[in-house]
Amino acid sequence: MDLESVNKILDDNTPFISDKTSELIIKELKNDMRHMMISIIARKSEALEEIEKWSLCSFCRLTQDQKFMKLKEYIEQGGSFNGNYN
Repeated sequence: MDLESVNKILDDNTPFISDKTSELIIKELKNDMRHMMISIIARKSEALEEIEKWSLCSFCRLTQDQKFMKLKEYIEQGGSFNGNYN
């Protein structure tokens, strides 16, 4: 799915997003960060595969800003959190 398709889904307020992980991230982010995050996801979709490896409980305990920063950190470091997802 390309960026344009994702944006159309969000703009249409369609609740369906095929990847459950991206759905969680997008739903949890503040609206002003949503477009930036979708752009990052579109450029580096393998980040979603890494996020799926995280303990969901650990991820859910993070604040919205922390969730954004964790994915941003993952992408900036070329896919490495050094095993620390908390």
